[in-house]
Amino acid sequence: MHDQHGEHHHHRSGHSPRSRTATPSTVSSTAQENQNPEILVDVANVAFTNRNEPHATGSVENVLAMRQALVDLGFHPIFIADASLKYKVDHPEKLDQLEQEGRIKQAPAGTQADYFLLAYACQENLPIVSNDVFRDRQDEFPKAFERRVPFMIIDGKVILDHERLPHNGSDSGR
Repeated sequence: MHDQHGEHHHHRSGHSPRSRTATPSTVSSTAQENQNPEILVDVANVAFTNRNEPHATGSVENVLAMRQALVDLGFHPIFIADASLKYKVDHPEKLDQLEQEGRIKQAPAGTQADYFLLAYACQENLPIVSNDVFRDRQDEFPKAFERRVPFMIIDGKVILDHERLPHNGSDSGR
């Protein structure tokens, strides 16, 4: 009858709230992020979602919401943006800060981020979060196009097409 009270039940039961709250979430999430599967994000496409009026500025909140959603799903998001994007968003200083923290990679000035997004996706075999169908580059990068993950942002909440997301350990059973 020893088995019922075996030690292996107590090891990973998750009943240690103290050890979880002791480390600041920012520290643990960054360290953890780097070990998680990578996913590319088309920053401009995310920033301009739901911004359809002429001369609209992109939303940095959209970008932050997308980052949080992907981290929560267990991914390490790599954001790639045009160098000119900071002149087209509502909070350029926040975007600048994300770049300085290394959270956003900037395409070289005078080039299009699309090319680098698609080339990197092909090279590393990574999915791309974007609603852009990259029509002018489909022939050049057919594989990258197949790995596109569409999304919506509704009232600040990110909804990703889970059917197109690669399955990773953290979304167990879904």
